[in-house]
Amino acid sequence: MKKNKIIYTIIFVLSLQLHMNANDLSLRFKKIANMVEAPDFSLKSENGDMVKLSDYKGKTVILNFWATWCPPCKKEMPSLERFYKKAKDKNIVVLAITVGQDEDSVFPFINTLNPVPTFPILLDTNSNVARQWSISAMPTTVIINKEGYLSYFALGAREFDNPKFLKELLKL
Repeated sequence: MKKNKIIYTIIFVLSLQLHMNANDLSLRFKKIANMVEAPDFSLKSENGDMVKLSDYKGKTVILNFWATWCPPCKKEMPSLERFYKKAKDKNIVVLAITVGQDEDSVFPFINTLNPVPTFPILLDTNSNVARQWSISAMPTTVIINKEGYLSYFALGAREFDNPKFLKELLKL
């Protein structure tokens, strides 16, 4: 019985430490050790324009792969929008790539979100970009630095609108 109490105490202390440091980019995202250039792509946006990743070289890019059927994706969208409103004038771009869905299912869904995202929503209808990037779970978020190299990634939903997160990204 005493052994279980000690284990529970250790788990509690570790989880408390992790929670206290959750604003640290390296704890919220996994650092990509090797300098790998982000694979370029071109996808159609909600307004019909073709968007190329390489057009954003010189900016930090938050690339979020998601789907309308994914509850964690829906959960993180409001915080991603709040983050975008704070970051868009700071040389940071948010691109949300919907995987395997067409505009008839994506855009009506987008309009049900509160707030409605104002960052570009890109359509990877046939999932080619997701395959090219080896995306196996949603949501997946990748952070690309200003030089166009993969820097961090995270699987699962995140809270993006913490001021410390923005501070960390500004250092990239």
